[in-house]
Amino acid sequence: GGSCGTPTSIQSVQAMNEFARATGTKFSFGVNMATQDLAASKAQAASYCAGMPAGSIAGFEIGNEPELYKTPGWTANIYSGELSQYLAGVLSAQSCTSNLMGPSFGFSHAHFMPNIQDLLVTNRGKGLGTVTQHYYTGPSTVTPGFLLTTAANSGPERLLSDVQTAHALGMAYRVDEMNSTWDGGAAGISNAFESALWFIDNAAKLAAEV
Repeated sequence: GGSCGTPTSIQSVQAMNEFARATGTKFSFGVNMATQDLAASKAQAASYCAGMPAGSIAGFEIGNEPELYKTPGWTANIYSGELSQYLAGVLSAQSCTSNLMGPSFGFSHAHFMPNIQDLLVTNRGKGLGTVTQHYYTGPSTVTPGFLLTTAANSGPERLLSDVQTAHALGMAYRVDEMNSTWDGGAAGISNAFESALWFIDNAAKLAAEV
């Protein structure tokens, strides 16, 4: 245990260490990809590994919503190539887990990469064991009643083909961010009864798929 503070911007994981020891909970940790500093990301993974009890790390997630990175010249092809490099680098930097996670796209990633099948095929057997995805219905400007509409409840159906692709390749699939709207939620919607109905409906549908 102890502090995990390093030049890689990681702060102490002591609280998570204690929680894992007390409950047997497993954690996934994210490593930075937006900075395009693979050495730092490898050091992050190694630092997390050193700071947590053995067997408590379920996986390392490579980056977060890469379709939104502002890197000059950033494209889906460049991302795919760098993801392969990060997978290999993070695998070599630590011995806590062989399960790496990604791409962690936001829900509206079609403009960047309409189909993730090639990405998954390319990285099959290279550490990418869990396919991750975020699911939000829309911006915080939506109006009351939105979460009861077909548009706000179509997420599980839209994700189904990706789930099937991941499973066919022997990969797990996880929606690891999910909420009614992005940008902090919408007053009178995210904190209203319709959000409870929305969550139950969508969580059950996703659970049936994955």
